[in-house]
Amino acid sequence: MKSNLLLPSEVSLPQVIARLDAWLDTMLGQEGYAGPGAVWQRDRLLFIGPEIYEGYDGIIRGYLNLYQKTGQSGWLAKAIRAGEYLVAGQLDHGRFINPRLDQSTIAGGVPDEAAYDLALLRLADVLRQEEDARWCNFYIAAEKNLQEYYLGYLWEPEKQWLRTSPGDPAFSPQNAASLIQALAASVDLGAETRLFDRMAVPLLEMILTFQVQTRGDPFEGAIDQHGLPGKLSGRYLPLVIARCIPALLLGSEKTGEFRYHQAAQKAAEFLLGLQLQDGSFPQVVYNNGRALPDPRWVAASSEFLCALSLLDEVGNKELQKIWSWLLSGQLPSGGFCTASGIRHRWFGANSQLPDFRDVLPECSGAGKVFLLITGEIQEGVEIPQVNFEETRMKCQFRGHPTLYLETEETIELWQADRVQYRWRKGEQWAEIYNL
Repeated sequence: MKSNLLLPSEVSLPQVIARLDAWLDTMLGQEGYAGPGAVWQRDRLLFIGPEIYEGYDGIIRGYLNLYQKTGQSGWLAKAIRAGEYLVAGQLDHGRFINPRLDQSTIAGGVPDEAAYDLALLRLADVLRQEEDARWCNFYIAAEKNLQEYYLGYLWEPEKQWLRTSPGDPAFSPQNAASLIQALAASVDLGAETRLFDRMAVPLLEMILTFQVQTRGDPFEGAIDQHGLPGKLSGRYLPLVIARCIPALLLGSEKTGEFRYHQAAQKAAEFLLGLQLQDGSFPQVVYNNGRALPDPRWVAASSEFLCALSLLDEVGNKELQKIWSWLLSGQLPSGGFCTASGIRHRWFGANSQLPDFRDVLPECSGAGKVFLLITGEIQEGVEIPQVNFEETRMKCQFRGHPTLYLETEETIELWQADRVQYRWRKGEQWAEIYNL
């Protein structure tokens, strides 16, 4: 990746990492990482856990990055701890507990459980190289999910088709993209190459059928979010498209098929055509030309950087703008804001204060940021020790002025002199919920 050359000169990436690591430590409970969260269509503010978050992918792989860059065993211990929490949340049939906060396809969903498999396989690979017998536990858990859930429930070999879930026959390109990466990691650890050929290649071809291929079309390069053969959704979510790019490039590398690289390049060109002046991307563009700009993801913008920086064709200026947008979202606590513009869904763009759910940092987004920034540091770098810093920020909730307050122990929302919301970190339920 070339983006490490493009950080603003005043930014100390080790300091950013240290603060985010300190924040992640405060979000640990008895059963793993937890915390309230918000997306466009659904919030998780009352019942907090136990849950397995998409962020585990980035947290595990991020700590592995730090171990490999610094050689310090404490980072590997944190990766193992996160992996053990993840394995403990696996059910008998291979699935993980509560894998998705947002089931809504309108808001884009998440890449689903294959991202966990990828993280577990990366962890297993490092531990095997260290001759640590625990590698088998993580490898077995990942393979159980791949074999029993994906092959057993979601894969339809006759149709060469991947269902979004057992109850949803539609195809999701971003879920397929995560599965392609997990299958490749499985092969790297000794799984049969034919499994990749049997599943990953048809999935790559299916992603291409969901991409607008017509030259000169204003949506050329866009990848539809979700659909059935001949019945696509007509929605192009920039975040979904970004999540497909690494898998397309990996597919090109593994198979030698240049069409996949071209598809990734066209997807990147489409994304850059949507990029806003501040470096962010709109929420969704429809095939009738209508666009919904808000909410614009802050923490998840790390995924745009991860994808676009893989392509030499992407210019430095565009990457620099995304870096600035992302890093502006780090709070004093070390966590990262979720979004900008969730408030516009109810009150329009004239509302001045950010919404509580814009400000609220959550583990899923933090994991994605962590994966990106730990991959950018140089070998041998020292990560400083930092103390947690309290966050106080003026915001609003449903049109009322409020104050967001986060300490090492709690996340609170105040209205005037009254606490409207309080979650004690590590607890499964909010202590006060007057929202």
